[in-house]
Amino acid sequence: MNKAIKLKVTSINQAAGYSLNNIMVIKTKFTRLTVVEGKCSDGMSDETYSHNAVFEKDGIVLGGCCNLK
Repeated sequence: MNKAIKLKVTSINQAAGYSLNNIMVIKTKFTRLTVVEGKCSDGMSDETYSHNAVFEKDGIVLGGCCNLK
């Protein structure tokens, strides 16, 4: 089983001209997470999420869905 790794956020940038949490980029030293508001489905369940997420690390890009807390 993989253990969760905590990463220290170095910056959170909101897209200019958009509402708070509509488009944001969250960076750590080695990763970037781009979160964009809009309905998203993971294709595996009936659940619909409030945001799309794109995770980048070492040239690998992963996409998915999320809800903001």
